Amino acid sequence: MVKVKQDGFAEDRRFAGSRPHVAPPEGAAGVPAWLLVRAATLLTPARAAAAVSKLGPRAALDAVAEEISQDAAEEIADGVGGLSDTQLWSLVRALEPGARALARFDAAERRGARGGRGRGSG
Repeated sequence: MVKVKQDGFAEDRRFAGSRPHVAPPEGAAGVPAWLLVRAATLLTPARAAAAVSKLGPRAALDAVAEEISQDAAEEIADGVGGLSDTQLWSLVRALEPGARALARFDAAERRGARGGRGRGSG
């Protein structure tokens, strides 16, 4: 067996020796990584249900996602003794993709429940 390395994939100066990316100390999107990880654990089906309960079952997915991410960020802020407005806004924005996915999942589950296929059945 012979291994031939392709020139196009060489780990040379073009790719800085293919060094791994080192995240900035302030974390992603200006949010410290530990804070973002902790906040992401709050993106739960129960939080989505609470957002829908607050906004109504016909609320737009984007509104539900915004409510989920805002609520989770505020809970984290309370837990750490407060965040600046900039940090809170950055955390809300960093959580939005996960909150949007959760809102879509919740909406699909509610549609399934109306059709006779609720959570846990299948």
